[in-house]
Amino acid sequence: MTKTILIVDDEVLLRKALSRAFLRHGNHHVLEASNGQEGYDMWMANQPDVILIDVIMPHLTGPQVIKMIPESLKKNKIIYLMSAYTANQAFENDLTQIHFLHKPFENVLALPQLILETSK
Repeated sequence: MTKTILIVDDEVLLRKALSRAFLRHGNHHVLEASNGQEGYDMWMANQPDVILIDVIMPHLTGPQVIKMIPESLKKNKIIYLMSAYTANQAFENDLTQIHFLHKPFENVLALPQLILETSK
């Protein structure tokens, strides 16, 4: 099943690697944003099925973006916060429906299957 994937990260190489991995995995529509504000705007305009969003970025952080999105646009979505930091307890309290990915990734090509299986 084709899904719309939104990747929000200020690291261009990571965005491109994730984008390629999702495109190799299936016929998905992949959107990229380089900061929190762009990510928010793309989320609102495109209502993606899967969102991978960095924690610390220019303009808005990942958690700030997620909190700004209306609950109706988060329902039935796969949302992953990505960070090199390991202390994700602060996010779990406020963002209970959010998954967490630790960077760097061991195998970026395996992530699409892992992430999309979350929706089953």
